[in-house]
This record gives sequence, structure tokens and C-alpha cells, in this order.
Amino acid sequence: MSLFIASCRYGISTRPCFNILRSCKFTLIRSVVTEFKRKVTSCNVLDVNTNVTKDVLLYKHDCTRHFKMLNLFAVGQFIFWNYLAETVFSTTKNIPEEEITKDGPWYTRFNPGKDVARYSLTAVCLIIGTGMLITAYFYTIRAVKYIVLKKGGQVVLLATHSPFGKERVLHVPVNQISAADHRASAKITIPLKVQGKSLFFILDKEGKFGNLMLFDATVGLRRKLSN
Repeated sequence: MSLFIASCRYGISTRPCFNILRSCKFTLIRSVVTEFKRKVTSCNVLDVNTNVTKDVLLYKHDCTRHFKMLNLFAVGQFIFWNYLAETVFSTTKNIPEEEITKDGPWYTRFNPGKDVARYSLTAVCLIIGTGMLITAYFYTIRAVKYIVLKKGGQVVLLATHSPFGKERVLHVPVNQISAADHRASAKITIPLKVQGKSLFFILDKEGKFGNLMLFDATVGLRRKLSN
């Protein structure tokens, strides 16, 4: 009310202020609702019976074609950068000192034929190509394709993609897998930590959850794992 009186007295528009207040209110309400859902879900999952009588699909996200194309691209980049490294190493020649312009920009004073420059450029090309290939490979084998809760509810089958179509399968006890973030609060992906594995497994939220309560009560719980 005081804001409205002040705006009338001094001729100040209150629309920006009301827009800011409204956006803040909606953000606060959204965060409260998300936190409430998370707490309610965490309370309910303790009552879920995970002793299933048959295998249950908890999650599935099949992106085989996507990862094939990603790894083909990475292989192409690896070949390109290695070819460029070989070309730089074998064809660059030392430029005589009298041919170098000393008063011009820095690139006119650069001599790619010197040993330091030649070895450095070759190393950079090798690092870029190898780095792209390794990154694509590890990202692929850590992307979850589907998760199945096995009969009895003590073990989950965790299947991930592979670079060229075949899936990789792990059988993991339920108490040896931990979600770094809750399903309700995660934005894009849910990182999963498996005991004994150095890197996180990535679960994309665009996939389909087969049984939400069973997922939250088994794979979706945050646990303290030993190293």
C-alpha cells in the first residue's frame, strides 16, 4: 500500500516493482513445493516393499543412434588431429632470422620451424584429438540405458551404452548404489555413484521411469558408500 501511495505522489511506475515481487513469489513457491515433494517422497519410500516377485523395469532411455554418431564424430576428430599433428611435425621448416619481420605483429615474428614451436604444436594437436576421443568414450559408457530391479529387490541390473551399439551390463547390489541428487529436484540428469567405480553414471531425466516409488526406494536413495 505504501508503495502505491509513493508511486502516486512522485509519479513513479510500480509495474517493474510488482513484476519483480511476483517473480520472486513464484520462485519461492516453486522451491517450497519442490522441497515439500522431496521430503514427502523420502518419507513414503521407507514404506515401499522392494521385495519384488519378478524383474521390474525402473528406468529406460535408449539413445543408441545418438551415441553411435557421437563416437563416429570423435573417431573422425581423432584421425583429423593426428593427421594434422603429423603434418605439422614433418613439414614445418625453420625460417631464417633475416626473413622474420621483427617490427610487425607477433604472428609475423613467430617461427613455427623451431624445435620448441614444432613440438608444442604437435603435442597440442595430439592432446585435442585424443582428449575428444577419450571424453566421448567415457561419456558413452557412463550414460545409463536402462535399470532393472531383479527379483527379490536386492540387486539392480544397470545397463549403459557402448560406443558402437552393444550395451554394457553391471549387476549391482542395491546398497552399493547412491543417487547424488533426488529425482524430484534434479534438473537435467541424476548422477549415480556405484561403489568401486571411479566415475559417476549419468541418468538422463528425459528417459521413462517405469516405477517411480520403487526407483526412489532403491536406486534413487542417497547412501553413504565406502571407498
